[in-house]
Amino acid sequence: MTCARGCCATYAEHVRSISISSAATPNRRPEAARLTQKDKAWDADHAAYRRLRKQGIQPAGLDNCAQMERGARTRYEIEAGVCMPNTIPTKVLRSKIEQGIDISAANNYAPGVKSED
Repeated sequence: MTCARGCCATYAEHVRSISISSAATPNRRPEAARLTQKDKAWDADHAAYRRLRKQGIQPAGLDNCAQMERGARTRYEIEAGVCMPNTIPTKVLRSKIEQGIDISAANNYAPGVKSED
């Protein structure tokens, strides 16, 4: 005896094979809303990743790629996966990167103050 659709040996096996998405019952599972939001973020990140790759830029990863595309001022920031704060002038940031200086120390940059670099 098979199920009505003929896909399983018994009706009980057919019923056991059915799974319901967490998005279909958002009130039953508290993490369903978080998972749905994460999926939307991944969709945006994937689209941003593809646009950046078309431009010849290799992002550090897929996660937060859309945010990097919006906030990064240089390709180095995208490839490193870190956006520097806007308090650092782009000219200073580029010179530090080209010199190979640790840019995490650039967070302490203050206009008008000379650093020891």
